Amino acid sequence: MPVLGFVVALPGEARTLSQQRLDFEATHALPGGHWIGVSGAGPERAHRAARKLLDQNVDALISWGCAGALKEDLQPGHLVIPECILSANHEPLVPDRSWHQAFLDTIPTHLTHHTGTLLESRSVIKTADEKSRLQSATGALAIDMESAAIARLAKAENIPFLVIRSIADDALMNFPEAINQSLNPRGDVRMGALLLGLLRRPQDLPGLIQLGRSFALALTTLRAVRDAQNTHFSLKGR
Repeated sequence: MPVLGFVVALPGEARTLSQQRLDFEATHALPGGHWIGVSGAGPERAHRAARKLLDQNVDALISWGCAGALKEDLQPGHLVIPECILSANHEPLVPDRSWHQAFLDTIPTHLTHHTGTLLESRSVIKTADEKSRLQSATGALAIDMESAAIARLAKAENIPFLVIRSIADDALMNFPEAINQSLNPRGDVRMGALLLGLLRRPQDLPGLIQLGRSFALALTTLRAVRDAQNTHFSLKGR
């Protein structure tokens, strides 16, 4: 069976694949002989994590985790299995077509999924206005910060890749300012800064609760995908 390498930005996302303690910038073995790397947010970190997985002799790469919706019909918990990843430099990166189609055939029927284009961002997109502008400019249905970097490396190494993302914030959601001020560069929430921000801006609490619920829906979907695959994620169709 081919060995797969999963690149995941955050430990919370990684726990949808493994219950072991997963640290940033380290690789860990998964059931079925596969590997996971927890990169932290952003393309540079994702590239480093993917490179470490290649050092474990993985046969293919999967970008796994959450994404932000750009189109209004995508809701928290919807799956995005893009047929194209559009880089920040407008380079189209296309996953292995046969593997992409074979994976679509395994998605549980109760999960809503979308294909189409996933856009690369080099920073967190925090407002509905920014999302609307990007959607109008590119036609993309969702956005993340890591998948294009993983795709570029897979293309350079001539190995297949797949992107499996679940929507964690819809197109109309504005991130609460308390969150914006508490995120560090690798995507961690600094709890002290968050609590201080809520003391200063208690009106941010409802938005924070909404974001937490949306993130939980995204993780529930990722677990459902994992369970449907029985943790194997075989390269069917190749």
